Amino acid sequence: MIGKNLTRYEPPSSDWLEKISTNLRISPAIAQIIWNRGLKSFEAVKNFLHPAAVNRIESAISNREKICVYGDYDVDGMSPASILVQAFKNLGLECVKR
Repeated sequence: MIGKNLTRYEPPSSDWLEKISTNLRISPAIAQIIWNRGLKSFEAVKNFLHPAAVNRIESAISNREKICVYGDYDVDGMSPASILVQAFKNLGLECVKR
């Protein structure tokens, strides 16, 4: 018996997987993972893969702006901040850590 708050797993249709994979240029396996996370519409998947922050970062790169990366002092803050700083430096950008 399935509990009151639980629902049965519904796999994505092959059409959905093909549409997402082709239009967003990702593998069907990645599309499946995204489906499993609960993102079922094309727009939701697109916004998940290409959030608004990407546009701002692209603009900063194009305009050779300084980029400031904030990270807190624990493992899930320092590691991503360090990776971002290194990635921006590899792109030739001046990066400030806070």
